[in-house]
This record gives sequence, structure tokens and C-alpha cells, in this order.
Amino acid sequence: TSPSSPPPAPSSFAPAPHLSPSEWQSLLLSTPDAVLLDARNVYESAVGRFAVPSAPTILTNTRKYAGLPAVLDQAAEHLEGKTVFMYCTGGVRCERASQELQALVAGGEG
Repeated sequence: TSPSSPPPAPSSFAPAPHLSPSEWQSLLLSTPDAVLLDARNVYESAVGRFAVPSAPTILTNTRKYAGLPAVLDQAAEHLEGKTVFMYCTGGVRCERASQELQALVAGGEG
């Protein structure tokens, strides 16, 4: 986008593809630039999370979804050029977060 054009709306992007557990594990372990993004809320993340030695993890630690876009914006430099593996408990939060992340990346281009 140009400096004068507004950033793209997250809803203009399709959610990231869903992977089966075996696909997710296989791709995660074989992707050298992988980053884990725990898109769950702070209560869910406190129960436990994935730990992959070769992949740094970004914890969003939000209480409500409304706080997630700001967290993604703050994490953008750690996610730039990386393959992001996102997980959550219900799916909808990940779908919306993937759209927010795509909009963030597209808004930074140009």
C-alpha cells in the first residue's frame, strides 16, 4: 500500500489454512523459520502450551480478542519473514488472528 492509502481490512483476507494435527507437527518440525503464535487467551495459555526447541513462541496473553491486534502489531518484527504456526482452542480466534496478521503484513508493504 502507499502512505496515502488506508491499510487493508483484515476481513479482506481469507483465514489461513487449517492443518490436521499430523500435518501441523510435520510442517512445524521441518520448517526452519517457524514461529509459534499462541492465539489463546491468557487463561488458556496458563494451562499449558506447545514447546518446540527450534521454534520461538509468542504468547499473546490477552484477556479478550480485542487486545490481539495490538499484540500482533508489537510482535510484527519477530514474525516478519517467518512461517507462523498459530494455535487456539476454538478455531475462530485463529481464523480472525490470521486475517489480522495478513492485513498487518500487507499494510507494511509498499
